[in-house]
Amino acid sequence: MPRYYFDLYAGGRTIRDDCGTELPDLKQAGERAIGALADHAQASSPNAPFAGSVTVRDADGGKLMTADMLLRSERRQA
Repeated sequence: MPRYYFDLYAGGRTIRDDCGTELPDLKQAGERAIGALADHAQASSPNAPFAGSVTVRDADGGKLMTADMLLRSERRQA
């Protein structure tokens, strides 16, 4: 089974995945990348926009895909 590496870029920080995760295919790796972004967005402040991306790499360091997310909420003043 191939090993995929997920590097997260959010809030001016980079978190590089040096361990990787074995998954059956790139489709599941993409789903994992999107899930990681959703988790980080949910943990962020509701009063500030969230912008982040996850790059999926192979064992040789080749970039296979990137998932990006921008989440912004606006509240109506009462």
